[in-house]
Amino acid sequence: VLLNDGSLSDSMLTALRAITQYEILTYKAANNQSIARELKRIDSLARRCTGDPDDVRLDFGDDTFFLSLTYGDLIDKATPDVLREFDREVDMLEVRADLLDCIRNTALAGADSCVAPSYKSVPSTTKIFNDDDQRQSEEAIRSQLKDGIITSALLEQLLVLREQLAESGRAKNIPILFTARSRNQCGALADSAAAVYGLSALGLRAGVEWLDIEANWPALERHAFVDWVRRRYPSTRILGSQHVVDEDHNVGQRAAVRLLHDCHLGGRADALKLVLAARDDRDSIALRSAAQEADLGTTPRVAICLGDAGRLSRVLNRVMTPVTHAKLGGAAAPGQLDAKTLMALRRQLFLTKRAYHLVLPPSDDNTDQIIQDAKSLQKAHQAAFDRVGLPHTVFIVDDQERENSGLAFGGAALLQPVPFALISWDASSWARTVGFVDTIAIVDREDGRGYTVRGEHLMSSALANAVAYYLDNMHTTLSSSERHHRRAGMIFTTDVSLEPAASAFAALSALGLDPKVSDDFFCEATQQLDSNLAVLVICPGATFDNSLNLPEETLLVDLRSEDEPSSQHARILRKQDLLLEIALEQQRIWTNRRPPRADMAAAMST
Repeated sequence: VLLNDGSLSDSMLTALRAITQYEILTYKAANNQSIARELKRIDSLARRCTGDPDDVRLDFGDDTFFLSLTYGDLIDKATPDVLREFDREVDMLEVRADLLDCIRNTALAGADSCVAPSYKSVPSTTKIFNDDDQRQSEEAIRSQLKDGIITSALLEQLLVLREQLAESGRAKNIPILFTARSRNQCGALADSAAAVYGLSALGLRAGVEWLDIEANWPALERHAFVDWVRRRYPSTRILGSQHVVDEDHNVGQRAAVRLLHDCHLGGRADALKLVLAARDDRDSIALRSAAQEADLGTTPRVAICLGDAGRLSRVLNRVMTPVTHAKLGGAAAPGQLDAKTLMALRRQLFLTKRAYHLVLPPSDDNTDQIIQDAKSLQKAHQAAFDRVGLPHTVFIVDDQERENSGLAFGGAALLQPVPFALISWDASSWARTVGFVDTIAIVDREDGRGYTVRGEHLMSSALANAVAYYLDNMHTTLSSSERHHRRAGMIFTTDVSLEPAASAFAALSALGLDPKVSDDFFCEATQQLDSNLAVLVICPGATFDNSLNLPEETLLVDLRSEDEPSSQHARILRKQDLLLEIALEQQRIWTNRRPPRADMAAAMST
């Protein structure tokens, strides 16, 4: 990471940019805290698992939406208040770099920079060859990209956007999709690979989570750029896109399938986006059929048609549908609707109202605390469904009172897990290993033919997720009241080479804790954590056979530091933190999308 303080000479800056991946304009940052936060975010991004299909499917999950920031100046327009409103409805923000003022006033926008983007394009089979004028234009583009002015202007826009996202609170973790759209693809950049790929490379320096790569360019240039991105920025995910929206050029279903394969970028795109023109609803239905027909494995695909005639395609497209918002000041493309309107249409057309059950233990075992914890989970799940716009209802049931709403079954959380041997449905490999099932979900069959009921065991993975989430906020000093003696009921560590008798006991002793531990090291649960972590999780009294048998406090001890373990390397997790992680895991399985953590946490705290 290049920390650019503005004092470097042009030659030195050029040399350093050639050997670094990311860059932070420290002289444009609001304060040192902003710089530290951005460094931490980039470090987390760079460590992200490359091409994890399960994680990608959460980003592009069911009923997800993205909003295009079509502002000329993000600093002035994308204020914290506006971003906070966006976050209430969308799951990703797209930065349209081609529409930024600092780009449109340069050679990258070409001779027609003052002209609004046209919604006309040519099919991908049309090759774009460079004539003399084109070569001169590309020379001017490359020259301007090298002088560093565009780089600094763009990085400033993205840095301040991150600061304003952090200030907004709710939207601080929303991912960014960076798009450099050419005129041929309904954008504002010159029809030049140098402009599109050169600007995309600059966006990558800001540490964007997703990058849009146009698939219409000649194969040699396209593959070379994709190879470069995969090699230099392996943790940034790629959205392969194609726009063929000239109403005079009709694209049939078979041609749409071929275009989707082009968007796959030779199998290296993490997700696909195809935008076509539409004359009536039949085109929307044909495109949806093409998206389902394309043999592209589990790669998520966004398939929509432009204009009022193509609005049905936006209703039918369930993953990462582009939407507009009242605060945006206008739709980014013809035919866009806002997320709430789309979800209302889906509820009318095909979203089934379902009942989700929180099943209490037998009535004799139901304490006031268990019932209170169940109500907290109920509020969290209902808040998640309401935030997304899903028409589902969460019920608390026991062996005395059954839910009889008449709604279709959606899933269940068994607050007293059932032994795997007693169930008649399938179960995940982890549930089989543990021997208990605590969550029931309706999932896609592996052969793609319909659905099946599957049992899961999520308590251990929820605990692992809690560790991963809160490790970022480690190094918090324990108060004197929190440093009382504790007896450990469970310890697991991600580094099995640690000597429990030495490292674990030394850490506990340094914290003033009672170094008496059980012999149970549940290392399987920690496989979901990064292998380079070394942390002790001390969870007194927790067992796999009762999801709500959680301690009021769980201790995390971070052993990654080279210093001797101390109270600076520990954190207390409250029971509510673990309940939230359990609810988040259940929502991921029930809804096939990344759950709204902020909404669920807020609901549990009320």
